[in-house]
Amino acid sequence: MGLKIKDEKIKATRIKARNQEKVIINGQDIEDVDEFVYLGAKFCKEGGGMKVSKSRLSKARGAFNKLKKKIWVSNNISRKTNLRLYNTLIVLVLLYGSETWEMNKGDDKAVNVFHNRSLRKILRQIRMQDHISAKELLERADMKPLSVEVMSRTV
Repeated sequence: MGLKIKDEKIKATRIKARNQEKVIINGQDIEDVDEFVYLGAKFCKEGGGMKVSKSRLSKARGAFNKLKKKIWVSNNISRKTNLRLYNTLIVLVLLYGSETWEMNKGDDKAVNVFHNRSLRKILRQIRMQDHISAKELLERADMKPLSVEVMSRTV
């Protein structure tokens, strides 16, 4: 095939693996690592999505906060446009690579909490003290929980 491998750069991670035999390429042992980053997503040997989703949540939160003063609080941008910008600029940052996530209840909750807090800030007139349910919040924004989107991508 003509594929050349640099032995010194290769590392291996076993995700939920039963086989613990050493990996050998060209007579050289390959180092086992507990986690690695691939295409901006963090993978770990335990599997599961928590480390991956925490990493993506952190990146999405950073992107959201960078636009807070210029976009989300601006009176010159309509609510509809703000929601479209949120979907395009923030949600896609969060969901990047979500096809590989193995979600659990903690991951679902963390993703949905981020989504709901972001929507409350974007929709400005909705404060935490108003006691609006997450369901009503999503209806006002004409959206669904982000965990549903993640689950639809992993199937």
